[in-house]
Amino acid sequence: MAQRICPHCYTPFELKDILFRCSNPDCVSRRDDRLSELLGEDRILHPVVPAKKKLFGAPEYGICPECHQKTYKVICPHCHSQVPAHMVEEGGKIISIIGAQSAGKTVFVSVLIEELMRYGYKLGDIGVMASSIADTVEESTQYRYNEELYGPIYRDKVTPQPTERREGKKRPPFIFEMCQKGQPSVFLVFYDNAGESFHSVADMVPDAKYLVHSDAFICLIDVQQIQDVKNKLNVSDASFKIHNPDFGFVPNNIIQYCQSDEGKANASILKKPMAIVLNKFDRIYNNASVFNMQDVPGIGKNRVDSFFKQKGANGVKRSDFDQVHAGIVSFLREECMEAKGNNFINNVSNNFTDFKFFGTSPLGDEPVDGAIGNLNPFRVLDPLVWCLDELGYKLNIVD
Repeated sequence: MAQRICPHCYTPFELKDILFRCSNPDCVSRRDDRLSELLGEDRILHPVVPAKKKLFGAPEYGICPECHQKTYKVICPHCHSQVPAHMVEEGGKIISIIGAQSAGKTVFVSVLIEELMRYGYKLGDIGVMASSIADTVEESTQYRYNEELYGPIYRDKVTPQPTERREGKKRPPFIFEMCQKGQPSVFLVFYDNAGESFHSVADMVPDAKYLVHSDAFICLIDVQQIQDVKNKLNVSDASFKIHNPDFGFVPNNIIQYCQSDEGKANASILKKPMAIVLNKFDRIYNNASVFNMQDVPGIGKNRVDSFFKQKGANGVKRSDFDQVHAGIVSFLREECMEAKGNNFINNVSNNFTDFKFFGTSPLGDEPVDGAIGNLNPFRVLDPLVWCLDELGYKLNIVD
């Protein structure tokens, strides 16, 4: 029987092994030890319910041994987190968004989802939904997206507050389902606290399943963390929550993890699509005069966005992505000598088998004291579209 991956603990399970949680509000509640261990805090919830077994296919429901009521609320058999039933029934691919702290992941995800909602019809009628499945309404992706992501940026015009780091405690991931008629779903999974997992190879070991069971990755790098860019723009180190002399330490640590004794069995990670994104690229094209390359091919000062967003265009132009990739490579090679941009490119090229470089700006311009002026997203969808294409999804291809 087919396996599924829990988007909370990233542990595979057989469909026949799924469990349920009682949904009767009048039923007894008690501490769920497994979920409490995963989240690092006590969770008092209704009982875990065994599945009503079927001869074929996944169980559809369970009957609570306490209140004898039928329940359809699916949970992972390992960590007891609630899992979208459609994710269990249909399977689908998982694309994970990774990167260091301060790389701009939260803002990137916020704008990415909004752009996908606006332009998904041009890609092949792709729709996207924020998951409403969670133990409480306040923990659901649907609620948190509106309150923590969409609300601040699009309603209040301010950058979201930095994620509060709670020692030993883990927040549920954001889960978005992308659907397209005739295709299996794609689930975009984003842990707002996953940046700490990539600071060193040792840090990665406990969360390695997050990488092993993802099908593709979007890896964000704050372009301002490149030493040459920091120097030319006079960016203070105080702007960053972490200090690492190597701006590419996240991809580098993934490579070294896969070469380590702990990670050798997971070396397949290096064969999965990896979109490496220089984020906040507006810092480059809005300050072109201080750089030798005053026009980066594909993402220069003319601000031409990706092909399917141009007026009258419909679909994806692969050569457009190739031009952006070549432009980023040229930028790293010619502008980032002090930061050893050539060495970074060589390390990526010699270890990852399916990768492409991108440059994005979720806001389009740098916020002033947290206030967003003219919100003008730039090429934010490119990395996701490329990942979907690499995973074999039917998009509108025009070349």
